Amino acid sequence: MSEKKEGSANDPDSKEDVVFYICRHGETDWNLQRRIQGQTDTKLNENGELQARELGKAILSLPVTYFVSSDLARAYDTGKIIAEVWVQNKRKHIPKLHSDKRLREIHAGEFQGKLSREVQFERTLALRQGKYPGGESYEELINRSRDAIFD
Repeated sequence: MSEKKEGSANDPDSKEDVVFYICRHGETDWNLQRRIQGQTDTKLNENGELQARELGKAILSLPVTYFVSSDLARAYDTGKIIAEVWVQNKRKHIPKLHSDKRLREIHAGEFQGKLSREVQFERTLALRQGKYPGGESYEELINRSRDAIFD
């Protein structure tokens, strides 16, 4: 998925096009368990590492100049694996991988670490109210993510 917009992240009046390619981290054991991760720092499993390698191959031809991920292991390691694939394939330009805490998933508060089925009703209520108990709202998520993208 990509989003194209006028101007650069640092200069909104610039005529240079900026294209964002957004991808999700590879699979974790918590994904398989249907456990709510939120901002819990989980690692990629073997399949998640394979997914990251396949993604790295799939995007070899894209004009990427900058990699950025959240600082959580599952996201950062996905980016590292993609960069490793590019090195192995002798890609001319290998962007440096940067991490930014503001790109983390939503903080799911009291639901982090719990199985989705255990808190299905409570989670639905919380989402309707717009905020996870002990966590953050979608508005907070959007604001911090936007700030990270435009910095």
